[in-house]
Amino acid sequence: MVQRGLPMGAHPAAQESGVNRMPATRSAIVALVAALVFVLGGGVAYRMTFAWLNRAPETIPLPAGTLAAVPMQIGDWVGEDVPLSESIIRVADVDDYLCRNYRNRVDGSLVAVFVAYGVRARDLVPHRPEVCYPGNGWTQQRLEQRTIRLADGSTLQTRLFQFAPGGLNPGALLVLNYYIVDGRSCPDVSLLRSRAWRGQATIRYMAQVQITTRVNPMDPKASEQVVERFARLFAPQVRDLLEEAIARQEKLAAGP
Repeated sequence: MVQRGLPMGAHPAAQESGVNRMPATRSAIVALVAALVFVLGGGVAYRMTFAWLNRAPETIPLPAGTLAAVPMQIGDWVGEDVPLSESIIRVADVDDYLCRNYRNRVDGSLVAVFVAYGVRARDLVPHRPEVCYPGNGWTQQRLEQRTIRLADGSTLQTRLFQFAPGGLNPGALLVLNYYIVDGRSCPDVSLLRSRAWRGQATIRYMAQVQITTRVNPMDPKASEQVVERFARLFAPQVRDLLEEAIARQEKLAAGP
């Protein structure tokens, strides 16, 4: 690795576009392995959760490529898949994923999207922005919890991070991160932890979504609006696709 790049949460394969420049440093995702050391040495709450998740039953598996059915065009946003190498996929250790760039054809805004589906809850918990980015040389500048109201009246519970680059990385990043657990959005792993503490080991499905864009130094608020505007359209697509896919798998498992 020539330089220290973006961890998995940045999904760095997006192409350059004005203030939203994202270098194509796919191989840098492999650096995530080092960041996991920090996670596994974390606090008591995380160790309790990890121990529970390690013995919890697996959730409902989905056929590989299920997430690829998320529409390429969502409103004014047009997507382009970003291929990942087999080595990166092994490091990510998820059961299905979507890695895609979306560009707004009206104003040229660019976001990079990564959605990870895990059969084992323990595989999603370590991939947290507050761990992976600092573990790869980025400095966390801010963290806010954001509630985004969707068109259908439901709400999306998220966290919005801003990270400053280190080394040769150009420009700060905004990362909007949230989890989906059985159709509910949650901004962090608290829902998984609460189930662990209550002794609940039943989770039908879970996924993690990260939406990343470059911070416009001339207008940071505009960058926030970009990720939130995209999330309003994107979140229902992922949620509905997962619900339908899980329902199909449950029906198949039940038999005639």
